[in-house]
Amino acid sequence: MEKMSTEKRSEILEAAINLFSVKGFERTTVDEIAAKANVGKGTIYLYFRNKEHIFLAIVEEGISYLKQLFLQVTKEKDFTLQLRELILSYLKFAEDNREIYRLFMKERLAMRLCNDSIIEKRFIEMHHELYQFFTDFMQRGMDEGVLCPADPGYLGMALNGIISHCVFHWLYSNDQQPLTKLTDTLCHLFLKGAASNLNLHVSGGVQDVS
Repeated sequence: MEKMSTEKRSEILEAAINLFSVKGFERTTVDEIAAKANVGKGTIYLYFRNKEHIFLAIVEEGISYLKQLFLQVTKEKDFTLQLRELILSYLKFAEDNREIYRLFMKERLAMRLCNDSIIEKRFIEMHHELYQFFTDFMQRGMDEGVLCPADPGYLGMALNGIISHCVFHWLYSNDQQPLTKLTDTLCHLFLKGAASNLNLHVSGGVQDVS
């Protein structure tokens, strides 16, 4: 029986990423992944149950790495610096892993709609893990008086949404400038809207921000 190895598993995932990026998830076959990875089809099934679980592994590894970057950021003492470094880490990850990020954004809905309950459950768990991290992070900012009192979960998702949409535009507009150049702009944009010293004046039913 063939011995499993971390290196072989990584080669299979790399081959899958390349093929999914070019052909899309639906049009890629396990046979093609095996050929690209230079392994037998049976070897694929030593590591993964099916093609859907290959995709799940790609997403899990990407999110796991991103979470480790985020945890390193929170070791900084100043929340504003933490926020900037978090945004920078997020953008740098997308910039350095362009194909993985593009693949995730393009195919994740299809994966959520698949009939595999294990995959559906894991996607929900990963979403909750990221949601909880951003919620705790926003709560820290409020506790330190940097952010205004608000629902930390929604604030966290607002930050995640701002970054994600900027990455989406960068990926599909073929923008050649480094994505990380947006770091200070996004940091300022978020703090301007969520800072604790923001004054809101309501006039004629419209909120004026000063």
